[in-house]
Amino acid sequence: ESDLDAAGAQRLLEEMRRAGVTLDPTLALVSLTCRRATEDPHLRYVRRELRQVWEMRGQAAGERPALDSAVAERGRRACGEYVRRYHAMGGRVVAGTDVGAVPYLVPGFSLHGEMRMLAEAGLSNHDVLRAATIEAAHALRIDAETGSIEAGKAADLVVLEANPLDDIKNVGSIREVIREGRRYRPAELLGS
Repeated sequence: ESDLDAAGAQRLLEEMRRAGVTLDPTLALVSLTCRRATEDPHLRYVRRELRQVWEMRGQAAGERPALDSAVAERGRRACGEYVRRYHAMGGRVVAGTDVGAVPYLVPGFSLHGEMRMLAEAGLSNHDVLRAATIEAAHALRIDAETGSIEAGKAADLVVLEANPLDDIKNVGSIREVIREGRRYRPAELLGS
């Protein structure tokens, strides 16, 4: 356990902010340790071959049991508080999930989960949306090309049924996706 109120923790946050460090907390990893990853209902959208690779990697590494729920919850709260403090002091926070590098993090769905956890950590819904769009593009130094809707920028869009500024969970209420100028319904993309 760590004491976020200790002088060393505060100094670290201040030094990170002064140095312009972008914090990509990947809170989805914390949730992954709190449950059996193989029980995620979104795995049905992952290609069978990729699920098999994940299963083989898990067997080779020896499946880790989920953490004790009380320990996992304390860790989740501490990580969220660290993110909240860094953001409150003006540090850049982005939404990322390490999809591809970490087994059982399902593309798209894990980002929605990450966004919910950023909101739970104390970021406003507006700031969570920025963390997943323009702030992430800025951190990757591609904000001149993408990350916001502006003339001349590449923009694949997700059209939602409900406003995520009202409730960040609404990022999952997808009506349609516009990719490279073509419209798709979620069922077309998910194969359901």
